[in-house]
Amino acid sequence: MKYTIKHKTTYQYSAAVHQSYHLLHLSPCTVAHQRILRHRITTLPKADLQHDLTDFFGNPYAILTIEQDHSELIVEANSEIETKAVTPRDLSRTSDWGSLAQRASGSNLVMPKEVIQFALAS
Repeated sequence: MKYTIKHKTTYQYSAAVHQSYHLLHLSPCTVAHQRILRHRITTLPKADLQHDLTDFFGNPYAILTIEQDHSELIVEANSEIETKAVTPRDLSRTSDWGSLAQRASGSNLVMPKEVIQFALAS
C-alpha cells in the first residue's frame, strides 16, 4: 500500500531572530516492511545548512541552521512510502519482559540496542 504524508508547521516569532538552529524528526524510517519512495524537507526561509543524520536507534533526523533575519519559519515535510503486510509474531512461546530484564541486569554481556533501551532506568 502506498501512503503520501504531508506535514506543515508554522512558527511565528514575536520579534525577528537573526539565527536559528533546529532539530527535526520528520523523516520516515526504512524498515523491512516499509520503503521510502520520496522524502523532502523544505523550510521558508531556506536553511543555510542541513545535515541529515541517523540516531543510535536508526531513526533519521535533520539538523538545520538558518542564518538570516526572519520572524516566521515554515517547515514542510513531504513523503511517499510503500508498505508491505507484516505477519504477526507468535508471542505465546516467548519470555515475559520481567524475567528477561532480570537475567540481563545480572549479566556482563553487551545487550543489543533493541534491548538496552528498555533495560535502563528512566
